[in-house]
Amino acid sequence: MALALLMLGNGILGGALALRAVGAGQSEIAIGIFMAAHFVGFFIGSVNASTLIIRVGSIRAFAAFASLISAIGVAHLLSDNLPLWVLLRFIYGYCFAATGVIVESWLNNHALPTTRGRLLAVYGVVSTGALGLSQLAVGFSPPTNLTLFVVSSIIVSLSLVPMALSGILREPRLSVSRRLKISALWRSTPIGVVGALICGTVFSSLLSLGHVYASLSGFSREQIAFFMAMIILAAVFLQFPLGWVSDRMDRRYVIATATVAAATAAAVFSRRRQRHYRTICWAMVLGGFFIPLYSLCLARANDEVGDNSLLSTAGTILMLFALGSIPGPIISGLLMSLFSPAAFFVWQAAMLFVLFLFTVWQIIRHPQTLTRKENYQVVPGIMASPESLKLDPRNTEENNAAAQGGISKRH
Repeated sequence: MALALLMLGNGILGGALALRAVGAGQSEIAIGIFMAAHFVGFFIGSVNASTLIIRVGSIRAFAAFASLISAIGVAHLLSDNLPLWVLLRFIYGYCFAATGVIVESWLNNHALPTTRGRLLAVYGVVSTGALGLSQLAVGFSPPTNLTLFVVSSIIVSLSLVPMALSGILREPRLSVSRRLKISALWRSTPIGVVGALICGTVFSSLLSLGHVYASLSGFSREQIAFFMAMIILAAVFLQFPLGWVSDRMDRRYVIATATVAAATAAAVFSRRRQRHYRTICWAMVLGGFFIPLYSLCLARANDEVGDNSLLSTAGTILMLFALGSIPGPIISGLLMSLFSPAAFFVWQAAMLFVLFLFTVWQIIRHPQTLTRKENYQVVPGIMASPESLKLDPRNTEENNAAAQGGISKRH
């Protein structure tokens, strides 16, 4: 419940901010900068927020961070000053990452070995579904009004209720997970490294500037809301079929197919505007094939690493995803400012095509598939922290202990 409310509030605020900035005359590069500040804060928070949470306890920490998120959401209404928005988005991203650590550690602490896979899948569906549904709210009120900001603040405040009413004895115990060095991970799984970076870049761009592209392309407010919602919600329905197929063949072929499908959809948007029903269809193709790519790349990485390195590998892949998300909005905003709104999807298509070519190159270099297979598992890259990785049933208690103790001697 707390997760769903957080994602709803965050999605409403993100869309409202982007459209309000367009209405206030902010340039695309300015919007990209303050949106990127969110991902900088998110990256830092996902790395070091655990220390503070361990010191004060999960319930009190969640109350503090959720309260800050609620307050920061409406604080954007005080001024349209760019440096102020950059600061607010940075703090917001840090707090949002911290609440994610708490939610995920709570789930992990109460999961049983037989329920971890299903719980992680439900977590992915709830986070993606709530974020997708939140986009529809943008169509109900103009961002120049107070409504969307107030509603977002109310929803985030309500996320405090289920946490605050939980018994203190149910609080989870957090631990700090270690990660593999990027150089070691590159030697083991180059597709995992490149895929995580590109997925982070494209996803942050879509989430931050998708509304801006649609607004500058002449979409009505209702069309913008439906366009963004379909991009995200399509992934809820396609990620399980893609995962099922990838478990039964060389996973690289599924990654290549999903990448080229998403790149094709992005290329369609980089041309002239389509009729509305065609726009929605292509939006579903884009999101349905792109968003599951992170889970597919992580599954491929897990295919290639040693048995005692699954958790530390996933932690490094997540860190690369977060790092890749930082420059995405800035580059997209710069290209839109220099050229046209269509440059936004030219950039998306180019990045996805690079991943496609890299995957094909890896297939040519190493045509034989691996005999060792780890089953696909839906992983929420939207709000994930290292805590969520412990939910993965592929990471046994021994693997967790090995990762936390730095036991991965072959690397």
